[in-house]
Amino acid sequence: MRRKIDHLTSLRCEAATDYVALDVATQTNLELVASRGDIDTSLLSVLDRTNTPMGRGAACRAWILQPLRDLNELGCRQQMIADLLREPDLLGSIRTELKAIRDF
Repeated sequence: MRRKIDHLTSLRCEAATDYVALDVATQTNLELVASRGDIDTSLLSVLDRTNTPMGRGAACRAWILQPLRDLNELGCRQQMIADLLREPDLLGSIRTELKAIRDF
């Protein structure tokens, strides 16, 4: 079991003003994380391909329910995803390594 945290180099505090606030009615009407029908066709179910024990749904759910306000930060996030999608071998290696990490 891994207990070392020396790989963590910094912490950052997030403020509510960093995100667009989405009330429950908006979340429901847009079917962001849950569908009204029998089959889950929510945005979360379509996009979430998280394979790690610690991230199963949590990271993707947070990104959907708390959209970024900062366009530069959003652009960086999109660029990271695009870069990983262009490198399927690297993405596969990262997924394999992450699957072995338990929640912390």
